[in-house]
Amino acid sequence: MRFGRSLFAVTALLMLVAGAATATEGPLLRIVGASVNPTGDLRQTESDSIPLGDGTTLTLVEQIDVEADNAFGFCVDFEYRFNELFGLDFALMNADPDVDLTGTETARLTDDATNTILFESTDTIAAQASSGMTPLLVGSNFHFGGSEKVDLYGGPFVGWIFFDDIELLGERVDVKDDFAYGATLGLDVPFGQGGMMFSGAVRYMIASAETDEPDSATLDIDPWIVLLGLGYRF
Repeated sequence: MRFGRSLFAVTALLMLVAGAATATEGPLLRIVGASVNPTGDLRQTESDSIPLGDGTTLTLVEQIDVEADNAFGFCVDFEYRFNELFGLDFALMNADPDVDLTGTETARLTDDATNTILFESTDTIAAQASSGMTPLLVGSNFHFGGSEKVDLYGGPFVGWIFFDDIELLGERVDVKDDFAYGATLGLDVPFGQGGMMFSGAVRYMIASAETDEPDSATLDIDPWIVLLGLGYRF
C-alpha cells in the first residue's frame, strides 16, 4: 500500500510543478510489453488441539502459503488527448503469472503435564498453476511535456480484472473477477519525422484474487507493472 501512496504523491507533485504544455489534440496508440511483478502473498494457518484423555494432546496444524510469480505479457493502450494537458486513457492488458502453493500439515503429540513433545510428523505438498489475468483499465492522464519533445504524463486509473480459472492439484478452481485501481507514470519520446515514438510507463495496481471456495482467503497481488514498447500519434 505504501508504494501505491508514494506513486500517487509523485503524480500529484508533478501536476503542481508542470509548466504549460504544447501537445495537440487527437488519438494516440501504444503497444507495449508488460512485466508484471506482484508484491503480495498469502499465508493461512489453521490449528486444532484434541485432548486424548490419557494425559496427552494431539495438535493438528495446517498452513498454506500462496504467492504469485513475476510474469511477462502485453498491453494495448489507447489515449485521446482533449487538449495539451489532459487525456482519457483506455488500456487492455494480459499476463499469465504462475501461482505457487505450498501446504504443510503437522501432527504433534504433547504431554499435558510437562508440555513435552512426544511425537511430531510433518507432511508437505507443493503445486504450481498458471493464472491468466486480463485487466481492463480506464484513467485520466495529465501531460507535462509537449508533442515535439519528451512528454511526461501521469494519473490515476480504475478498472476490472478478469481472471482465468486455474487447475490446482487435479481440481479446477474458479477465481473471482475483481475491481482494481492504481496510478500510472509514463514517458513518450518521439523519433523520426512521423508520429512514431518510444513509450515507457510504470503502473502500480491495487488488485486481489479470491476463489469461489467456501471460507477462502484473498491473495493481494498488488503488482508493479513496467511497460515498454512503441506508440503512434495520429
